[in-house]
Amino acid sequence: MDAVQRRHDPAMAGDREIGQAPRCEIVKVVNKKYLIDYESYQRRYLTADAKVLAPGHYIVLWPSPITKRDYDYHARFAGPYRSASHARLLLARCLEECVDTRHLLGSFVTLLHPG
Repeated sequence: MDAVQRRHDPAMAGDREIGQAPRCEIVKVVNKKYLIDYESYQRRYLTADAKVLAPGHYIVLWPSPITKRDYDYHARFAGPYRSASHARLLLARCLEECVDTRHLLGSFVTLLHPG
C-alpha cells in the first residue's frame, strides 16, 4: 500500500507526509500479549498502564509523530469494538471531524465511546 492509498484508508490514517508512519490503525487483540496489526502481522503489545486488553478490535492512536509503529506505552488503545468494520466506521467519523491528525487523539476521545 502506498502513501496515497494509505491517506484515504480510514483503517490506516497518518499525517499527510510521505515517510511518516500512520498515527492511527485498527488492530485485533487476540490474547493478553498479542494483537494482529493492519498488515496481518502478530505483534506483542503493552499498554501505558500495563492493562490487559480484552480480545476484540481496537483503534490504536499514537499522540505524537512516529517513525515506527510500536504497540507500547506510547500507543493509546480504544475499544474493544464489535467488529473491524464498526471500528473503521468510527475512525472514519473521527477523521471527517478532524482534518489535522495532530488533533486526532483529542477529537477521538471526545467523539467516540467504545461499545
